[in-house]
Amino acid sequence: MINLGEWGAIAGSITAIVSLILLVIKPITASFSKITETLSKVSHNLDLLTKDLESSKS
Repeated sequence: MINLGEWGAIAGSITAIVSLILLVIKPITASFSKITETLSKVSHNLDLLTKDLESSKS
């Protein structure tokens, strides 16, 4: 049977692993957020260019 000290070591190991995973995931999600923001700006600029092009044809 596992004693209390071993349970503490297991819990500490699991906590450390979860912390490392979150440490890696946070910058990745921040990068995706920046990419999404940039793509939204590009889409908006393309919409404006399309409107300008349509108005210049008239």
